[in-house]
Amino acid sequence: MTQPRSSPGRGWVVGRRGTLIAAAVAVVVVAVVAAVLFVPDWLGGNDPTTSPAPTATTPSAEPSPSPEQPADCVVGRDLVNPCRPWFGATANGYPEAREHDKLDQMRDFERRVGRRMDVARTYHVVGDNQLSETDRYYAGRPGTLLLTSWQPTGDWSRADGSDPEINAAIDEMARSVKSLGDTRIMFSVFHEPENDLSTAPMCPPGTPVQGQAGTAEEYRTMWRTVRDRFDAAGVNNVVWVMNYMGYHAYNCMIDAVYPGDDLVDWILFNAYDQGDTDVDFGGEVANMYDQLLQRSTPRHDYASKPWGLAEWGIYDSSQRSAYRYYAQARASVESEEYPKLKLYSIFDSADPNTGDGSYRVAFGTNGRRDQREQRAFNDFARSPALNGPWTKGRSGQG
Repeated sequence: MTQPRSSPGRGWVVGRRGTLIAAAVAVVVVAVVAAVLFVPDWLGGNDPTTSPAPTATTPSAEPSPSPEQPADCVVGRDLVNPCRPWFGATANGYPEAREHDKLDQMRDFERRVGRRMDVARTYHVVGDNQLSETDRYYAGRPGTLLLTSWQPTGDWSRADGSDPEINAAIDEMARSVKSLGDTRIMFSVFHEPENDLSTAPMCPPGTPVQGQAGTAEEYRTMWRTVRDRFDAAGVNNVVWVMNYMGYHAYNCMIDAVYPGDDLVDWILFNAYDQGDTDVDFGGEVANMYDQLLQRSTPRHDYASKPWGLAEWGIYDSSQRSAYRYYAQARASVESEEYPKLKLYSIFDSADPNTGDGSYRVAFGTNGRRDQREQRAFNDFARSPALNGPWTKGRSGQG
């Protein structure tokens, strides 16, 4: 069992697998689909010629056959691609990119992988109440969606609508998001709240509760306050994302922190593996995937939402295990093992608090660059199961 770790700007936990209940679906073998991108006008208006094309490296494996896709891959207001999952990422800690320049780090990721992200993942800590240059770049770039997480406050009890300072912070972020116009973004309120609960009466004795932000009820109230104030400000370009941790010891908190079906559009969670014991991408996904299916009820209708991986990867392992993990991930997505997953967003970054650089897809635990690991990940990223044309629908207009 992995122990609690720390992530960008806050605590987070990565967990070992829970139950392994997932039936693989047979791979559909057809001809490779040409990756012709129809740019949706509701994503914004940067000229693609102003964005440098990623420099592709030599593929290390032949492309897999592309799964058969409907004739019209129409992406609507919920930002779900009905034809394939989105490919997403966040990236930091690469020496060839500027150290404190998130946009340069993300562009470097695309150069290394040899393709563009469908979804760019960013984070906003307490007090960071405006979209960044990086946010605006990817929100406005044709063919890319923005997924950002924001912390309104480190004390959830203050976000009940009665604190002028917190209300002002929420309103500031609302104005910033609204300024994007019709460009829709995916937006998460205080991602991975399980690690920040100060009490967990819903869990068995001995559950490692270590947070100080507040109770599950205060978290849900904070989420509704944010939503109410965004609505009052006329913000209508947000797809609301609940971002769980995916740590098996915190499965007991899933229902308690859920904001409600009326407030959530997507559900995301993590799928990290650690070390060399039982390296199993599918098993890591299965923990939360099976929990959400089993816990889905009319009161918490998880199964009615699209799901995805907010963060995933392998760390503190041998290089052989890392190669294996990415190969498992590619096989999983190509076999449609988890059909409800509509996003695979890699965490390609050094841990900013512990300095652990092995989360990066091009570095081992010894801090040395490993091009073979990069190629193993690139094989996943270039899978035809994660590539293919799409276009907007009428409902896509904000």
